[in-house]
Amino acid sequence: MMKDDDDKKKDDQSGSDDTNQNVKGPKFKTHDDYYDTLNDFVNDYRSIQNFEGFQEQKIIKKAKFHSRMTTIISVLAILLLLNPALTIVTYMYYSGKANQMLDTISKAAYVTEPNTKIEGQGISSKIGIFSMDAYFYTLKRVGKEDFRTAEYNIHFLGNHVSSVDRRNLLDKPVPEAFVSSESTGFLHPDAPMTFDDFREREVLNGLASDTVAEVYISFDKDYTPEEIKNFFPNLDVVWVAVDTGESGENAEGIYTSPLGYPFMKDSDPWSPFIGSKSNEEIFISILKSLSKNEKLATQVSRAKALSISNGLTYIEKNGIKIYGAVVTGPVSELRKIEDKPMIRTIKVEDSKLWNWYS
Repeated sequence: MMKDDDDKKKDDQSGSDDTNQNVKGPKFKTHDDYYDTLNDFVNDYRSIQNFEGFQEQKIIKKAKFHSRMTTIISVLAILLLLNPALTIVTYMYYSGKANQMLDTISKAAYVTEPNTKIEGQGISSKIGIFSMDAYFYTLKRVGKEDFRTAEYNIHFLGNHVSSVDRRNLLDKPVPEAFVSSESTGFLHPDAPMTFDDFREREVLNGLASDTVAEVYISFDKDYTPEEIKNFFPNLDVVWVAVDTGESGENAEGIYTSPLGYPFMKDSDPWSPFIGSKSNEEIFISILKSLSKNEKLATQVSRAKALSISNGLTYIEKNGIKIYGAVVTGPVSELRKIEDKPMIRTIKVEDSKLWNWYS
């Protein structure tokens, strides 16, 4: 019995030793070794975590960059695809309107700007996205020669005028807008005298006799076109102001600018004043056309108010009566008309070197 118990104890101890021998792991001589090893594990873990955090930030930044670039490229691709489509739509929009709008600009220049015509082949245009730009130069006659007066760039958004850029090309400053008789150069017979007539005559007499000049003349009353032809045999009448029943300010308190037409036939093929009809007939036809788009005609001219519809009604009832004219020629000949009874006042506008010929 005793022997059996001793054998059992030996077997238990042997089993216990076998179990201890099967457990694998680090062996520590002291507690300090254990804590040192544990700290090493913790530090290694932290370094791994820090490395992974840095890598994550780098990956996120890279992903954001690629996302932005993808968005930008996508937007550019859409714009590149839309641009031709929008251009085609704009061309289609202006296809039925551009010619009418440019025609209004051209006609307005001839009948609202004294002694003015359009240079070159007329008005050129450039169509953008939902917009159009109109470009042209204007000329005036001094003596027998045409001189550039202004460069125009009219910008449209849709069918609305968004801006009118007018660059003066003359040596002397010119009014940006017609706001009074002094700015237009004409005085209506019913309007009170506001011109310094003595000063203007002094300017004319001070010009050299071997030069040519452009003079605005205001008459003492209305005259017919036939009468005007006989007033100045040795001078050219280049533009006439027509009585439209408006003098001074309109009902809204805005000065109504003169309407008129070139007195001589034009040889330019793009001019509206060409053909077999008389200039008087063409003038009335233009007023009828502009009355349908009076807002655009006013926007592109230097006038603040034109009263085209009212003026047309007055002319159709009373006929064409002229109260002012732009004449040009040798200064020596212009001095001879100063004292004519039909001339109420004059305004010297420009002068040039001699270019007069028969």
